[in-house]
Amino acid sequence: MTTLLGVWLGMVTLSAFGDNTGASQGSISRIKPHAQTVTTVADQLWEWAELGYLEIQSSALLQNTLADAGFEIDSGIGGIPTAFTATFGSGEPVIGIMGEFDALPGISQAAVP
Repeated sequence: MTTLLGVWLGMVTLSAFGDNTGASQGSISRIKPHAQTVTTVADQLWEWAELGYLEIQSSALLQNTLADAGFEIDSGIGGIPTAFTATFGSGEPVIGIMGEFDALPGISQAAVP
């Protein structure tokens, strides 16, 4: 089952190490159907630009998106209302990813390079 986490990992991996061989093309074909969801979520997070510990909408969007993809969500990690873990599957290998997505005050959040 292709999941959003897999999609994000795939995009990062392919952008860093990608080539046009069969293995990469197989990964790309599994990622492409989820590209719009990933883009929509990323654009929304950028638009909201919520400050640290105040990422209420952003955290909810990520949690709901991952839950819809089959992840088990545990929220309020470490007593932080916006912190969460998303777990998928069991056994090995175990892969951990940590992400931060809060905006910084006083810095432009304009979506330009």
